[in-house]
Amino acid sequence: MSKQVFPAISKQVWLDKVIKDLKGRPLEDLNWVINEQLTIPPFYHPEDKIGKNTVNRGDKAQNDWLIGEDFNVEDATATNKRLLLALESGVNAPRLIFTEIPTVAQLTEVFRGVGLAYIETYLALNNTTAEPGEFYKNFVDYLKAQDYEPKKLKGAFLFQHVSDDLARNIADDLPLFRCLSVDGRNLSVHAADVVDVLAELLLGLDAWCQQISESLIPQIQLQLTVGKSYFLEIAKIRALHILWANLQEAYDVSPQPLSIDAYLSPDAYDDSDNTNMIRSMTMALSAVIGGVDRLTVLPANQKEDSFTTRIARNVQHLLQMESYMDRVIDPAKGSYYLEALTKKLVDLAWERLQNA
Repeated sequence: MSKQVFPAISKQVWLDKVIKDLKGRPLEDLNWVINEQLTIPPFYHPEDKIGKNTVNRGDKAQNDWLIGEDFNVEDATATNKRLLLALESGVNAPRLIFTEIPTVAQLTEVFRGVGLAYIETYLALNNTTAEPGEFYKNFVDYLKAQDYEPKKLKGAFLFQHVSDDLARNIADDLPLFRCLSVDGRNLSVHAADVVDVLAELLLGLDAWCQQISESLIPQIQLQLTVGKSYFLEIAKIRALHILWANLQEAYDVSPQPLSIDAYLSPDAYDDSDNTNMIRSMTMALSAVIGGVDRLTVLPANQKEDSFTTRIARNVQHLLQMESYMDRVIDPAKGSYYLEALTKKLVDLAWERLQNA
């Protein structure tokens, strides 16, 4: 039996059919107008294929990401209890938020029973007057007291200000920890502002490239929030990977993948827990398709009760263990629509950087 092959149909043939079916209504009425610069047509075709994909994820063979959860450290013992429960429930990249510099004794209590060698540890200091170098020293002293091998541990310091000396010390003592952040968590997640957000994040990355030596580039990390505009969020994150690659090429440095730490935007939630639980799944899906390295899903309400916290964790378990979204390195590759949208975002944000 001879193999039957569908004949190739040009984009124009499809467009003529669409225009006929619209019965006089302009095709432009179906465009998605995001802002004055960004209009998305309703139809894409293989003729719109962009070409070679330039999303750089480093040496990652799969689209795996870390499951994050936040812990405000007020009482060390209470935090330890919550932390152990979260780790037992599948969290593997907790973020501990301190308002004061913890002592070695406090760190010992917070991490009692926790195997730091098996997770990535994110440490934040929400205190503009505290000295981050002291925090770092206490953490290293804690590691030594517990007989850890610091050079094998992974994680990040989320300090608001990091001196060159501190960055170099961290790179020497904890080479798998990042400490140079571009924090975009407070930027808009409204669709109309997407190019402004990309340009702002790119300017932050560019500022670090101007300030530091090439050896410290692996220390850079980017934090952002994910909104509810599904396709646009996928393209935004993919665009960031490409923009970062373009920026490194412009500085003629060895390409390093961009580490993206993502958080679901609380502005996307409303008063309905059920709506928020459903919405968190689609928002998380857009984040992982785009290619984040760590993701924090917010509970469906501000109470952070045991049920909504467990559901927030399970969103990511479902995406990894049932939907297998961690198996393919770039799930959006080959989508003419998403590739074209990504390229438009890249071109507009890159133009903003050049004109800044």
